[in-house]
Amino acid sequence: MNCTNCGSPLTNDAAFCPQCGAKQESMPSGAPGSSGFSKLSKTQRVIVLICIIVAVVMILVLIFGVFGGNSKKNAVKDYFNAIEKCDAGRMMDCIPDKVVDQFMDEEDMSRREMEEELQDEMDDQFQDIDSIKVTFQDTEDWDKDDVEDLSDYFEELYDIKIKDAVTYEVKIRMEANGGDDVKTEETEITVVKIGGSWYCLEAMHY
Repeated sequence: MNCTNCGSPLTNDAAFCPQCGAKQESMPSGAPGSSGFSKLSKTQRVIVLICIIVAVVMILVLIFGVFGGNSKKNAVKDYFNAIEKCDAGRMMDCIPDKVVDQFMDEEDMSRREMEEELQDEMDDQFQDIDSIKVTFQDTEDWDKDDVEDLSDYFEELYDIKIKDAVTYEVKIRMEANGGDDVKTEETEITVVKIGGSWYCLEAMHY
């Protein structure tokens, strides 16, 4: 323990510094200087800090993977949100870039032209929809062989490797014309994992 005023070495129970006479503030338990952390070597402290940072990052990844970000269920929600908003830009975000790029190359159009064409199509189909509520009812994970077959198909078409696939059985409730027209139906929506992100397979049909 050192004097808080002049830095002279003191005994742990010293109330005043014998050199300068300064009163010593009692150090709370667990504070820097009284904890075991301060007794570690510089290398050991760096290792401890790195471990703490890694643990925090892993927790954040877990939180965002389950509750937010590009999760499997969020891919389905994003798809229906694009329909609800009748927004071609949001729908294109549900489609892998390589699929969008290849379509633009094949049709010789810019991304803006593709979005405008998609918007016209969505206006024809969805402009009367006011709201969509999605309820997840059942989940079916694709087996390895089926995922590989789907991946082979996408590799041939778009040079895309699909890592995983999940099909959700969902119940959708759509309201139109201010709630005067309500429609409820059950359907199946498949999401695929490409790279580190999930995409709605139905969105690629556009």
